[in-house]
Amino acid sequence: MPGQIYFSLLNPAIAATFAVMFLLLWRRWPWQRHLALLALAFALGALGFVLVDLTPLENETANRLVSNGVFVVGVLAFCCAALQRIEVALPWRAFAAILVVGFGLYGWFLFVDPSLNARILVVGLILAGITGAAVQKLLAKRPLSTADRLLLIAALLSIVLALLRPALALTGVLQTADGPSYQQSSYWLTIQAFTPILLGTIALLFLAAMGLDIFERLGKEANHDYLTGLLNRRGFEAAINPVLDRAGDGAAALLVADIDNFKRINDTYGHKTGDQVIAAVAHVLARHSDGGPAARIGGEEFALLLAGGDIARLQEQAEAIRTAMRELAIAGLPPGQSLTLSIGLHQRGAGETLSDMLVEADRALYRAKAAGKDQAVLSPPHVRPARSA
Repeated sequence: MPGQIYFSLLNPAIAATFAVMFLLLWRRWPWQRHLALLALAFALGALGFVLVDLTPLENETANRLVSNGVFVVGVLAFCCAALQRIEVALPWRAFAAILVVGFGLYGWFLFVDPSLNARILVVGLILAGITGAAVQKLLAKRPLSTADRLLLIAALLSIVLALLRPALALTGVLQTADGPSYQQSSYWLTIQAFTPILLGTIALLFLAAMGLDIFERLGKEANHDYLTGLLNRRGFEAAINPVLDRAGDGAAALLVADIDNFKRINDTYGHKTGDQVIAAVAHVLARHSDGGPAARIGGEEFALLLAGGDIARLQEQAEAIRTAMRELAIAGLPPGQSLTLSIGLHQRGAGETLSDMLVEADRALYRAKAAGKDQAVLSPPHVRPARSA
């Protein structure tokens, strides 16, 4: 009896503590809405144990319906939190179908053909079904991050436990009627004993996922330009060097572009318009990068790594970028004022590093500027300005 009272108090206390913890985290980072769902899930877990162990309703049937409903909604909140964290659409239809069919069966075995073991099995199947639907959504996300895999482990563990407990009850390993009451049976005592471990594991996995998300976001911010979303110089080097290590000589080319007369645009129309110009140019370059790394490596200077060594193809890409630039319409610039780029192109030579390629592409860019701007120039031995449109 003392042990039972201990677990009767411990489980709601632990669940309530985690609920408060995630609620405070959500107050600190309100845009992380899944934290609020986690707080709700743990609060419902605490309420479920209170209903079963500490304040049972006078009507035992109502107590069973309400407590099991609370536990199921709590698990549903956990699943929604995991999916909302990665901004995946919730499988509401699957959830609704599982709840309707599941509680229909639960009601049958509660009112029409009463069977405690059957109800235990039905609740286990409901919990496993809800979690399984969430797992399916998690697996559909590619690629899975380390944090995603941690939450996947938590979900799979929950499915195993949801199915294992009724299996043990049905096989007689755990008894539901070997005590003065259901709350004192070996089945419920086992749930009480293992729930703190489960709650702690789930909370720690969500906290670990949150920590990994923060580190990933900080890493992304460190390697990306805040204005354009492109890689910055550091991120560009980190992304390019492994590609060059795998590629052969001549199998890659570097494009370096600079916005013509950008200082005059900035001074005449203001920094806000200048920022809009930079963002628009970045969008054009990203669209014409063929999936290769694109970066803002200076104030108005950009770089792209282009696959392949075909000179004609490189010039076509440069022309496509210049054409798209002239079609841009920027709020804050007078109608009809077009933007132009000067571009330097360099095909990778034998054994060249990214630093070597940047030097040669910059030299080609300077020649494009000196030749009158609004053109693309190839570095030697292909010093041939791209035909101006």
